[in-house]
Amino acid sequence: MKKVFICFAVSCLFLVGGCAKKEKPAITIGPITLTAEEFESAYQKAKGPAARMAGRKEFLDVLITRKLVLQEAEILGLDKDPQFLESLQLFWEQSLLKLVLARKLNELSLICKVSDKEISDYYQRYELLGISNNK
Repeated sequence: MKKVFICFAVSCLFLVGGCAKKEKPAITIGPITLTAEEFESAYQKAKGPAARMAGRKEFLDVLITRKLVLQEAEILGLDKDPQFLESLQLFWEQSLLKLVLARKLNELSLICKVSDKEISDYYQRYELLGISNNK
């Protein structure tokens, strides 16, 4: 199962990489290239304005360091480590479950409508019975 998932993920990466238009790299450090579009996308996705307040240069330094550390991890073969692959599989499954549950919840929220009157009637009915949710 893991090997099938990994082959599928690698195939998708090659397919996406092959279909994308080739943009000239803004930065090249050894085999690592970073286009201006990739940098801008990463910068905008940074967690909140506080992360972006440090400035573009500082963010670029952190991004380059991160890319270099990831490259070193690949050189060491950590991307093929069984423990890593197991955690990747678990992450994939959890992400997929989160996505499908969010979609189902959205579907249900569109179907289920409860009016203010229904809510008020519910609380009045249980107040009369002496049942309280407060403990």
